[in-house]
Amino acid sequence: MTNLISFPGLGIEFEINRIAFTVFSRPIYWYAIIIASGFLLATFYGMKRSREFGTNDDEIMEMLLFAVPLAIISARAYYVIFNIEPYLANPISVLYIWEGGIAIYGAIIGAVL
Repeated sequence: MTNLISFPGLGIEFEINRIAFTVFSRPIYWYAIIIASGFLLATFYGMKRSREFGTNDDEIMEMLLFAVPLAIISARAYYVIFNIEPYLANPISVLYIWEGGIAIYGAIIGAVL
């Protein structure tokens, strides 16, 4: 499972494995590591600047306890709504989030709500 990464203007091209490593025979993909890293950095940044916005670290963490699960559910719902065909035959597969299929637009909508 390799992907070609290229920078045509620079003449640089290389292949990278999509799977960074495995845990209990489950693959951990690079994009998951990048997304999780970005989320953690954004959380730390928000906590560091929370006083400037009239809040504190605890309120940031409390907000995340609600926003993150709602964002994940909303991201999956958005994906399923706009790709409904595969799920009509097997509705329980809507819950199989580990097989892929979430949409950032749905996550943003869910987190804002």
